[in-house]
Amino acid sequence: MQYLRRDWGKNLVWMLGLGLFCSIYVPAFEKVAQGNGHVGMFITMGNPAMIALVGPTPVTNAADYTVGAMYTHGMLLFCSIMVMVVSILHVVGHTRREEDLGLSEMIRAFPVGRQASSLAVAIETIGINLVLGVFTGVLMASFREATITFAGSMLFGLSLSVAGILGAALALVFVQIMPTASGASGASLGVLGVLYILRAASDGHNETLSLVNPLGSTYLAYPMTQNRWWVPLIALGYSVALFAAAMLLENGRDMTASYIPERLGRSHARRGLLSAHGLLLRLNHGTIIAWLVAFACLGAVYGSIYGDMSTFLDSNQLIKTMFLDSGVSLEASFTSTILIVLSGLAAILPIVVVNKLYAEETRLHLSQICPRRSRAAICSGRI
Repeated sequence: MQYLRRDWGKNLVWMLGLGLFCSIYVPAFEKVAQGNGHVGMFITMGNPAMIALVGPTPVTNAADYTVGAMYTHGMLLFCSIMVMVVSILHVVGHTRREEDLGLSEMIRAFPVGRQASSLAVAIETIGINLVLGVFTGVLMASFREATITFAGSMLFGLSLSVAGILGAALALVFVQIMPTASGASGASLGVLGVLYILRAASDGHNETLSLVNPLGSTYLAYPMTQNRWWVPLIALGYSVALFAAAMLLENGRDMTASYIPERLGRSHARRGLLSAHGLLLRLNHGTIIAWLVAFACLGAVYGSIYGDMSTFLDSNQLIKTMFLDSGVSLEASFTSTILIVLSGLAAILPIVVVNKLYAEETRLHLSQICPRRSRAAICSGRI
């Protein structure tokens, strides 16, 4: 109850924001499917690069590629990943981060069990994700699109719910293993990234391997087409196993301790660290490398789509007329849209770097590492 009272505003934004994002694009997909647009989309989404990006579809011919099938095919995987990421950050923030700040010690001063905080945040996260799933399913069904059935919408919402629960369970395990909140978040998101890459490799040729993948069990239920209700049960099984493992791991460690001890650095810093720029590069080199790899993969995927653009344009008279009237080619419009998306993603990296700098400064790590002149430059904002 303490978490609910404290976080009600954030939780409300969480549920409304993700619920609206995951369901509000139904009218846009209806516009795309007009005429023979669904045929062009079926051909485009059948591109191996697109399958690696958004997953497979059980539809085998363009006539059956309805708005409902199109929507779940294009949206479910990305929505599941977003829900998992938010759940991971929420669990880490209420467990390991509170231990790092000494807040958990204050809670344990009261007559509560040693696993009270973990159980409380787990119950809270499960409840939030269940409400999110119901809200998303009802909102999708409210658009009254003929091919988006109520059962399919609720399965779509259930898939999002189990994705969030799975992300919370994964984070709770790494909270016990890693020595810091940033380490737990990074490890959890890193495992999520590996699962995404593995499913991208198996989706195109072996669906069984994708179902074994925990991430695969969050989007292979095929709402609106096959409605495989048993697939989310696989994700729930993984979640129960991870929650049990987290409880056992927490029972075997002391507060603020971890199974992987924090690595001690050198007694004297290398020459590259004796400057503000060298310190920032050292703190963020992993994030920068991951960002560069992600952008290279996105570039390869988006580049593979250009070959199918003419087919998609010719199949939808509305879109074809729109581009003819505007005098702008589909390739140019697509490129401008991609540039907007990539610009938004690129803006995240400097925000992460600045937040990392602020965190190190508030922990007084800069006073121990940087020379006085560099530290003054950082604190005064001259770099």
